[in-house]
Amino acid sequence: MPSKLYVDVDMKTSSSDSRSRDHIPELDGVRGIAVLMVLLVHLKSPVIPGIPMGPGMHGVDLFFYLSGFLITRIRMYEQEQGISLLPFWIRRGCRIFPAAYLCLLLIWMTFGGTYHLLMAATYTSTFDLGLFDDDNRMASHFWTLSVEEQFYLLWPFFLYLPMRFLKFISLFSCIGFAALFVIHGALGRLWGEGEDIYHLLNYQVFTRGWPLMAGSFIAIVEPSLKVSPEKLFRYALATLAAGISIKIVAFRGKHLPIDLTTFGWFGMQIAMLGIFLWALWLSYTRRKSFLTNSVLVWVGQISYGLYLYHLPVYYLTGARGGNGHPLVGLAGTFILASLSFYAYERPIINLGRRWSRLVATTNKPVGLNHSG
Repeated sequence: MPSKLYVDVDMKTSSSDSRSRDHIPELDGVRGIAVLMVLLVHLKSPVIPGIPMGPGMHGVDLFFYLSGFLITRIRMYEQEQGISLLPFWIRRGCRIFPAAYLCLLLIWMTFGGTYHLLMAATYTSTFDLGLFDDDNRMASHFWTLSVEEQFYLLWPFFLYLPMRFLKFISLFSCIGFAALFVIHGALGRLWGEGEDIYHLLNYQVFTRGWPLMAGSFIAIVEPSLKVSPEKLFRYALATLAAGISIKIVAFRGKHLPIDLTTFGWFGMQIAMLGIFLWALWLSYTRRKSFLTNSVLVWVGQISYGLYLYHLPVYYLTGARGGNGHPLVGLAGTFILASLSFYAYERPIINLGRRWSRLVATTNKPVGLNHSG
């Protein structure tokens, strides 16, 4: 969610720009679906036992596709405008840190804890061997934010490379990370999932971050996709079909001597990519769909808070690991996330936008040409 996982895309550009930061409402809808998947899968109550873990957890993969695509799209546009990295990081910091640190403060005041919360606060939860220990259950979901923050810190520097190298690096990284994820998962079945080495590798950028790189690659080649949206539609259908087929094969092969669980997980990740590509096709062709439904778009807009606060609220209300009603946990999460967004996050977001514009206008380097 997976930073979120919210991106500032408010600036409009003319149709003559090779790239733009135009807002894409369909992606707000996808973000809404992603966070709802995570909210539902983490509900564990006697009232609704047995919600399958696999499908819901792939909401995180949707978040990663979105983040990789939007971050790369925005930074490539800004580079064409001669805007440095500093304004970008100012906006990112004002968007991500205030809500995250407020959530961690509330967790500490309510449940206690120090070590795991410090790892979460420094975005190093991916290296926390006790990530899912009982004393860290309220902040265990911060591993996704750690993956994204590490990506945000490093990837923007690669975007200064010439376009021909950038396409190769993003595609190679995507394929390489995906291969590492599958290989690691297959070997993990042999090592045993409880081994420290399996756990440590399972939540790193180079194993779980391939959807981030896939989203980045799509952003890099986006101008060609806009020219031929019918090809994008075919890509979306083919990707969705391939992902579902891999999942079916893995499921039906569960009695084979080899464990295909990781391949099934990978298949669902591919299917989520198909959904993401379909949403882009809808936006390029301006077709109406449920993704632009006002309620779903609103859920997408407050999804960062929903993701941050849902586990602490679930445990506090008993909606996870207790006898509380799931609707109470869901309602509490939506109320807290809404209050946080409108009263706390949005004013800081707007302040960050003003600061970044001021910095961009007072310290504007010469624009770079990606055609080299």
